[in-house]
Amino acid sequence: ILLSTSSSNKVIFSVLEVLELLVKKTSSKSQIFRFEQILCAIRTAIKNKKRVIRQKAAFVRGLWEML
Repeated sequence: ILLSTSSSNKVIFSVLEVLELLVKKTSSKSQIFRFEQILCAIRTAIKNKKRVIRQKAAFVRGLWEML
């Protein structure tokens, strides 16, 4: 969904919120399936034209990179 160019901003924001909750509930990177692909998708969301999406994506990326 994050990699698709046709996704709405509401959907992108919701996905970022889910990823934020997921990383907060997970204790290690080994429990996450396709960790690198998730980071790549988050980096794509950072390029969104909406500021609120970019801010949320940057925050979530920071959480994922600290994991």
